[in-house]
Amino acid sequence: MSINPSTPEGKFTPLNKETLFANEKDYKSVSFSQDVWRRLKKHKPAMVSIFVLITITLFVFVGPFMNEHDATAQNYEVIKLKPTMEGSYWFGTDDLGRDMWTRTWDGAKVSLLIGVIAALLDVVFGIVYGVISGYFGGRTDFIMMRFIEIIVGIPNIIITILLVIILEPGITAIIIAIAVSGWAGMARLVRGQVLSLKNREFILAARSLGTKPAKMMRVHLIPNMVGPVLVNISFTIPYAIFAEAVLSFIGLGVPVPDASLGTLINDGRKFLLTGSPYLLFIPATILTLIVTAFSIFGDGLRDAVDPRLRK
Repeated sequence: MSINPSTPEGKFTPLNKETLFANEKDYKSVSFSQDVWRRLKKHKPAMVSIFVLITITLFVFVGPFMNEHDATAQNYEVIKLKPTMEGSYWFGTDDLGRDMWTRTWDGAKVSLLIGVIAALLDVVFGIVYGVISGYFGGRTDFIMMRFIEIIVGIPNIIITILLVIILEPGITAIIIAIAVSGWAGMARLVRGQVLSLKNREFILAARSLGTKPAKMMRVHLIPNMVGPVLVNISFTIPYAIFAEAVLSFIGLGVPVPDASLGTLINDGRKFLLTGSPYLLFIPATILTLIVTAFSIFGDGLRDAVDPRLRK
């Protein structure tokens, strides 16, 4: 027996194709980077830190060209001139009559260069080492992790100082020394990510299809750990900048006549109590702003990448 219920006329409206799929048109797919940026914009301290970093970066490249003074030119007629808005010595001059405005921004450029390149080298070494260790496991992982433990057992500053002494002094030696002493943390992070990913369904499926290990690492593993790696980079850069400042403070920094924020701070501390405290405070303030901004940005990026870490 068939049931044919009567439908009151005018109670129902037939659905056409446009109405049926209207809701699907309202929702657009969001990529990982777009989702992270959406959450990061809600983190006000992180956005302020981005503004600070962009402003400092702008002055790093534009600042030295805003007056006619060279960073290394000496003028004994204006020795220890205090900061003034009159003329073009806005940050004053040092004990050799060199313009502190130009030297400060040139020094900030060197410090940022050291921090960024050292962080990138950390990423390259750490990802390659950590992926190989975590993917192959077994004896390979055991041996590689014991080597990491030996490196971690030695204080980073000691490794850095020894390498700077052994290598020819200069920016390249400082970058290599900081990178060699800091890549172990990145390798541990990447290894942990690989261990959590390599037994996932999509990895097992790719392995069952005969995907070679090199392609597995390049296509399936590394792209799925971009978030944690980016967060680690945001903390590695200020560490490298601060490490360079420490080296400069003990006389192993950028050789003269070039300057970094660390060497400027080291030179300025001599005049803290002799009527020229600005020689210390100005580069120290710029260094503090850079390191603090990177750290706050790293906190915000970590919360944006993984909201579960937000307290």
